[in-house]
Amino acid sequence: MGAHHTRAWTSAKEIEQGANWTAEEKVDLVIYRQSLRPLFDMLGVCRLPWIELGLNEQHYAVFYECVTGKMIDPVRVDRLLDLYYQKRGWNADGVPPAEVAQAFADV
Repeated sequence: MGAHHTRAWTSAKEIEQGANWTAEEKVDLVIYRQSLRPLFDMLGVCRLPWIELGLNEQHYAVFYECVTGKMIDPVRVDRLLDLYYQKRGWNADGVPPAEVAQAFADV
């Protein structure tokens, strides 16, 4: 959904930063938030403490463990992410091949 507020929500940061940040920093923020926000959907928790109150997203792993008794295993997550990238045909950094990027640029 692009920069839709439920997936990126950059407007508060834009107001906070004003004109004092680059286009690259803005794009990096959108990508970061688009990547992180689904975590809250998967856990079934509210994003408000993170986005509005500044709670570090790393706390959610601790909360998850406290509630479920299970630790989010970063090694397992990394293996799943590697497999995801492989099945998408992306490189190890999650970058699609040039022809895929070009196809989107042509749309």
